[in-house]
Amino acid sequence: MKDTYSNGLPPQVEREKLLELRTVLLIEDEAEAREILSSTLISGGYRVKVAASARQALAQVEEEKPDAIFLNTSLPDMDSAQLCQYLRSSPALEAVPIILWGTLDQREGKELALRCGAEDFIPKDADPQQMVAALEGYFPRWEKHAALDALTLLPRWKTVEQAAATA
Repeated sequence: MKDTYSNGLPPQVEREKLLELRTVLLIEDEAEAREILSSTLISGGYRVKVAASARQALAQVEEEKPDAIFLNTSLPDMDSAQLCQYLRSSPALEAVPIILWGTLDQREGKELALRCGAEDFIPKDADPQQMVAALEGYFPRWEKHAALDALTLLPRWKTVEQAAATA
């Protein structure tokens, strides 16, 4: 008898496909909002890790570097701006897009994002598809940035000598 799987793929193939997906860390303390956004991101083709608190988020980034982070502006255990600044200060996360979202009005949210080093702010009442679209816009820019050496602004694979030789 042939095995059947819910998505048509054997478990090993499913795991391999999941590893190819970009990982988004969703930091949200409200279960309903977490579920809605998580489902939207998964249907948009992302692998989602969730954290209900700043403490859980810090543990998640230690375990696995995400490709992007959605950070709620009001967490129960830590100021979100401080968490954002802490994440941004990590060399491993400096090129990871951080998008704030919450109940602040648009102006306050954008100002907070600028102050703490996030790329953007999206109001919590926005269409969840807007969040997927925001990610699609940030990845190409951040991938280009991540490929540059911070000191020389040359592609990481090029040495200064190689760049000078081709100039």
